[in-house]
Amino acid sequence: MISLNKNLGFMQGRLSPIIDDMIQRFPYDDWNSELILAKNNNWNLMEWTIDYFTFEKNPILDDSFDNIKFEGIKIDSITADFFMQDPFFLHESKEKINSLILDFKKVINSMIKLKIKYIVLPLVDNASLTQNKVDEDHVIEKLSLIFNEFKKDNIEFIFESDYKPKKLLKFIEKFNSKKVGINYDSGNSASLGFKCEEEIFTYGQWIKNCHLKDRVFGGATVKFGEGNTDFQKILRCLNDIKYDGNFILQGARADNDEHLKLLNFYRDYIINILENGI
Repeated sequence: MISLNKNLGFMQGRLSPIIDDMIQRFPYDDWNSELILAKNNNWNLMEWTIDYFTFEKNPILDDSFDNIKFEGIKIDSITADFFMQDPFFLHESKEKINSLILDFKKVINSMIKLKIKYIVLPLVDNASLTQNKVDEDHVIEKLSLIFNEFKKDNIEFIFESDYKPKKLLKFIEKFNSKKVGINYDSGNSASLGFKCEEEIFTYGQWIKNCHLKDRVFGGATVKFGEGNTDFQKILRCLNDIKYDGNFILQGARADNDEHLKLLNFYRDYIINILENGI
């Protein structure tokens, strides 16, 4: 049975004020106070995020940053929003490509120093291989070269994708590496109309991290229980494959600034499903 005592966390920024009406941004002015607020309200796990809006100012990229500054909150993973916002594989300029790859490696080196294991690489929205119709083999070749540089380090690269289940499995298998995996996003799957049973039983052995959110089919992120995400079925399927990784709450934001109250509601929502049987 899935246990959430140690592996239920939240996405960074969900306890901070909304920035520029965006659902997810690195909370540059509030990242430290958010960690303290989380710890004081019995949250022990958070997924860090790095975007290109404040890339150079992200504190974990500072050589002087250490684990003490996490305020006792465990950080196992980073969501690389910067990777999605400006994908290197959409550029033709070698100078631009090299600059973006150097930024990528800078993040990885910080993860190694801080002992953060997983980096989530979103191949959705602006970085969607489906929508951009880029050469998949070219992307795999370029990424494999980067991954190979860190093959001796305790870092794993996990993809969030809008590929259909069988295609996503083939994509992951092409890397021929145990250092890659899948970030399962419940909301994105609901929005795309995917069946969670087919997804999880197709590539479940590659799932190493989960984002839990609710989305309307073909639409936006909404409050848990108001969209098309079948949380009970998802948790049951993950339990069936003996998934033991983290669950990161990435729900819709509060429209009244009561972010802590809403995040705690999401936590209770998931725990209630488990306590009543999946």
